[in-house]
Amino acid sequence: MGGFVIDIFLVYLFRILLSTWRRVGASSWEMLTATVAEASCPMMPLGCPVAEIVYLYVVTGETYSGIASIPFIWQSSAELYAKLHCTGTPIQIRVDPTEPKEPFVPKVRARK
Repeated sequence: MGGFVIDIFLVYLFRILLSTWRRVGASSWEMLTATVAEASCPMMPLGCPVAEIVYLYVVTGETYSGIASIPFIWQSSAELYAKLHCTGTPIQIRVDPTEPKEPFVPKVRARK
């Protein structure tokens, strides 16, 4: 069981570092408002729990979709986070003007 606990922390750390790296690269991209289409918390067989936020956004009249996978240490935290992002909730994303199909979600926060 101890190996699985270490696995959760290592994968969580890796996901956070990858997200930080992408955030730096996307910091100059255009900020857009996207709309949550679906939020879930799939059970992961290995690694850390994630909340998956599926969202839709429009660039120059064309609709795109993306998925934000937000890592957590605890499954219950990921489930709660997914519940806070119900369908229709607006979120802020960054979009590369040269490649709008590859967005980046800097921080997904539910707005009330």
